[in-house]
Amino acid sequence: MKSLYSKDSILITIMREIKLNVIPNPESNTKTILEGGIELGNGPYFQGQGGDDSTNYLCGNCNHVLGERLEENAQICDIVVKCLKCQSYNELNTVI
Repeated sequence: MKSLYSKDSILITIMREIKLNVIPNPESNTKTILEGGIELGNGPYFQGQGGDDSTNYLCGNCNHVLGERLEENAQICDIVVKCLKCQSYNELNTVI
């Protein structure tokens, strides 16, 4: 996260953002897939407590936030998340 000051001395915070890789719909039983339900609404799937080093993870197709304010040491790996907005499949294949 980057903090900037405007000309009126107002603190503006810029969150680090990472676009995920979009993949084709995975074959059955090959990947763990998270698909939103009514309780998620528009998401995100993951929400952290995020401080200065937090990151937002975005759909690689439409930039919808799928993971919000995740800390640097968050461990979410080897899953696919289906975007709640555009329905594309996004891969998380490393520890984030």
